[in-house]
Amino acid sequence: MIKVLYAEDEPITRMLVADILSGYCEVVSTSNGAEALEEFKKGGFDLIITDLSMPKMSGFELIYKVKEANPDLPILVTTAFREEYSGIEDLAQIIEKPLDIDKFIKLIEAYCK
Repeated sequence: MIKVLYAEDEPITRMLVADILSGYCEVVSTSNGAEALEEFKKGGFDLIITDLSMPKMSGFELIYKVKEANPDLPILVTTAFREEYSGIEDLAQIIEKPLDIDKFIKLIEAYCK
């Protein structure tokens, strides 16, 4: 079973998506980029899923710090703002909010095989 780090500041979204993820992989949820970076430093993650707009440390900062340490680690970005993610498409796969749950599950299944 793969291990996924999930960073999302919106509590209901975090709970619902973490619940979906737990059916396919081991998931560690955090409420901001700073918490996610601390968890990442502990090691053992196979995939990171992050929002971009978060307090304490944005998803952008998290992505750059993770890619600096591990350029091959796959990252999925969930965001509601299309213009927000320009420039990071080469670093992460973008999933727009609101999430299409069926597409999201298929994507997770592909990563969690």
